[in-house]
Amino acid sequence: RLTFILQQLKHTLRYLSAFPQLGKRMLKTVTGIWSAPFQETDSSTSSSTSKKGNKGTDYQSVRLHAYLRIRQLSLLLPFPFIEQSLKAVYLSYARSAKFATSEIHWPTLTFLGNCIVELYGLDHVSGYQHGFVYIRQLALHLRAAISKKDAGSLRVVYCWQFIHCLKLWGAVLSSAVSDVGGHDVNGQVNESELKGLVYPYTEVVYGTLRLLPTTRYLPLRFHCVRMLQQLASCTESYIPTSTILLDVLSLKELSLKPKRPPKKKAIPQVLRLQSTLKLPKTDALRSIEQLEGCLTEVFRLLNREIDLYRYSPAFPELAILITVRLRKFAKETKVGKWRTY
Repeated sequence: RLTFILQQLKHTLRYLSAFPQLGKRMLKTVTGIWSAPFQETDSSTSSSTSKKGNKGTDYQSVRLHAYLRIRQLSLLLPFPFIEQSLKAVYLSYARSAKFATSEIHWPTLTFLGNCIVELYGLDHVSGYQHGFVYIRQLALHLRAAISKKDAGSLRVVYCWQFIHCLKLWGAVLSSAVSDVGGHDVNGQVNESELKGLVYPYTEVVYGTLRLLPTTRYLPLRFHCVRMLQQLASCTESYIPTSTILLDVLSLKELSLKPKRPPKKKAIPQVLRLQSTLKLPKTDALRSIEQLEGCLTEVFRLLNREIDLYRYSPAFPELAILITVRLRKFAKETKVGKWRTY
């Protein structure tokens, strides 16, 4: 079994330091095992007792031991082998993210992302160099979409692969910056080299959510706001998102009467914003389920925004803008339920 073989490899990998080419081949092999294509049952949270479910759960153990061997290679083999490891795992993650369009695959993709976060935390200097290259690559895709504005370039940005990669880099930066603390011998605050990537990453996320500011892509904007709020919380930086959320309250769809579903579709469809990038092309934000789901998410994120900066000296200026806009919305809306939010 693969798990047994990977477990036994930990006793022999130390000898690969004298054979760099063999180490590269080993890295390629274990990375391929670690990022193997998803299966419908490839979820460690599955409670099924079927044979397929057991196979999916077993392969999660294989992925874990494959990652442990990648980490061991990165630590034991001399520099710059760790740079090859960082490059290999990210490119494998990006290829896997292209096919992670279903919620059933997300636990596995989250596991892969957590592995990358830990691996990039081993060497912040090398992590900065690779992070700069790959965040710049995302920025180039975004710039092409802004300049061309054609369907092909927009599809490259507004897809799950791009969003998953943005979430990954947000997690890498959040973890790296929050783990470093204390002061050096000169009394200066220790800062991670990866903190220099916070600003360009933030600009890429801002550019993504402003690329197509239409009603249909509201769920994607919520994803971007969550990334920015997570980064602001971990880096203790001021990254404003309240204006983006308050703009939703000015949409004309909120003042229109919601459309009822046809009799053939009497059962309402539940809107899962966590697993959605865009609303339907026709009648976007016109059903009561879509309106309530989006407004609930807006108020939830606004509450988190206020919670992030409640101890900041600038909190009164931030809170007054939100309060004024919410009072105006409460007066304008005709739905009593929305006033109680």
